[in-house]
Amino acid sequence: MNTFHLQSDLTESQLSDWSKLPEIAVDTELHGLRLGRDQVLLVQVGDHLGNVALVRTAGLSDCPPRLRALLENPSVLKLFHFATTDVAFLRQSLGVKVGPFFCTRAASRLVRTYTQSHGLKDLVREFLGIELDKQMQQTDWSREDLSEQQLKYAANDVLHLVAIYKSLIRMLEARPSLPSGISAMELASKAMQALELHVEFVLAGYGAADGWRVDLFEHV
Repeated sequence: MNTFHLQSDLTESQLSDWSKLPEIAVDTELHGLRLGRDQVLLVQVGDHLGNVALVRTAGLSDCPPRLRALLENPSVLKLFHFATTDVAFLRQSLGVKVGPFFCTRAASRLVRTYTQSHGLKDLVREFLGIELDKQMQQTDWSREDLSEQQLKYAANDVLHLVAIYKSLIRMLEARPSLPSGISAMELASKAMQALELHVEFVLAGYGAADGWRVDLFEHV
């Protein structure tokens, strides 16, 4: 059974090892979902081997330097399950511009057209046969004494993300080209570029209330 501990930043070893990988999983825990009011309290980073770092950012206005170096490393793809929220909050709360990134939820909506269930729990159940416990999803992440249950929940959000990403990539690659001639992989690549633009709109204060909405990127 893995034991997870809070860190103030990535270690030099973690930064060195993860900077050599093609992709890394990332997630955040927040005060709430309102930009400008709520903060990033915890950043989780994980790899394909099950190694996880839980970096505490509560009270910070700037990203810890080694964490920033990884999140902004152009040669490492950052995997998120709901990229718009995480990337926007990391920019506004900690001043870090994440890139490049990939959203497994957007990819799921592109290729898993046989279902309307695109949550991380749904993907982990389908691809890995694991039932995630989401009871700690709405809890106080600002408390200094985060419980073992909270830390385990936070780690679970990145423990399986690389495997989910690879399963989705296999599905995208197996899909026939669309009538227009574009492949599913090319469409996914365009979707990730659109997500980058979507983040810019969100940071500028635009959203569904302003009539600017792309269902592919909205919460289920």
